[in-house]
Amino acid sequence: MDTFPLVIKACGIGVLTALCLIIVGQLSRGYATVLRIGGGVLLFGVFLVLLEGSVSAIESVLLVSEDQDIASEAFETMLKALGVALISRFCSDICRDCGEGTLAGAVESVGRMAIFALSVPTMVSMLEAAGEMLEMIE
Repeated sequence: MDTFPLVIKACGIGVLTALCLIIVGQLSRGYATVLRIGGGVLLFGVFLVLLEGSVSAIESVLLVSEDQDIASEAFETMLKALGVALISRFCSDICRDCGEGTLAGAVESVGRMAIFALSVPTMVSMLEAAGEMLEMIE
């Protein structure tokens, strides 16, 4: 998949949204917030299209891998963590735009804790695999 046209479209969406925000922001702060959210959602859609190509390429590599359980679990955890990071960042930016810096910080903290919670099962399975390898050596 050629990513260059998608990047150009994303840049166009960003610039067009920013120009509209300059005009609409002078008229109404409420409409400006809605416009910001709409632009962010459109850019998130472009991100998902770009992510789809990367995910399918990595999945094809995992299908060839001998140890699919640990690799696929780690890949799934990585994708979930990426999703949590992006969503929490997007939401915290919206909170910050609305003037709620403390709430934005809380959203980011919850996102970080969710990523940590997602990574714990993968860490446990890796530690178990390492323990099994050590037992085989002894």
